[in-house]
Amino acid sequence: MIAIPSFIQKKLLLLHFIISCFSLDIKNSNDTLIDFRMFGITTKKSPRNKKFNFVYANLLIKEYKIKDINREKNATNFQKADNFFFHTISVNIILIFCLFFICSILAVTLYMSLQQYKRRINIKQKYYEDVILQLKEQIILNQNQADENKRNTGSKDDFEINKIFGETAFQQMLGKFLEIEKNKEFLDPDFKLSYLAKKLDTNTTYLSSFFNNFLKKGFNQYLQEKRIEYLLELLKKDSKYTKYTVQAISEHIGYKSSSAFSKVFKQHMGISYSEFIKG
Repeated sequence: MIAIPSFIQKKLLLLHFIISCFSLDIKNSNDTLIDFRMFGITTKKSPRNKKFNFVYANLLIKEYKIKDINREKNATNFQKADNFFFHTISVNIILIFCLFFICSILAVTLYMSLQQYKRRINIKQKYYEDVILQLKEQIILNQNQADENKRNTGSKDDFEINKIFGETAFQQMLGKFLEIEKNKEFLDPDFKLSYLAKKLDTNTTYLSSFFNNFLKKGFNQYLQEKRIEYLLELLKKDSKYTKYTVQAISEHIGYKSSSAFSKVFKQHMGISYSEFIKG
């Protein structure tokens, strides 16, 4: 076998090392140059130790392989971290958009509900106003009719009472009477003709004449109209009373039983209370 000169073996070993290093896609050029120099110094110091030089070259190659693998792992980890970061941002953006969309829908729904509620309140208020106006017109019509009847068929007793007491006495009584009315005493369940006569320092006979001849309506008619008017104004101002039971409403305006209230209400309004509330 032909012997290969040592300097050629040295060159071949160095070439093998260089080719192996570059085949590993080495990126740290400074470390590579240092290892090249160290490998060259080692081969110079021991040119005859071929086995040692070969082992040393392989160790360097393995070291570079390990470094290359670590770089690839680091690059992969960085890529994963970047992907996770961008994924998190994307998810947050989507969540924010969804939250904004839901809030917008809720705001629009709430606004539409409020508008619808206001429309219903306005419709009910208009309805109550019309009913109150019709009731007042009916009261005026009844008063006019009563005046006409009184003029045509006045009783002898009423004539005698008016002759004795006169319109001046009725005017004096009216001031006290209006004060009692202002205080809403007609809502008291015990508000009767005798109760009112005692409050006005008079008797029931004279008080009946006051109602029939001066106010042009009987006591019971006056009491019913005042309570119904008060109820209609109450429903107009605050819709919460429409949710009260018939018994609760009856007691609130001075009636002890719901049947008595229902009868009076239908008599004056032409429809039942429950139908009136639904309308």
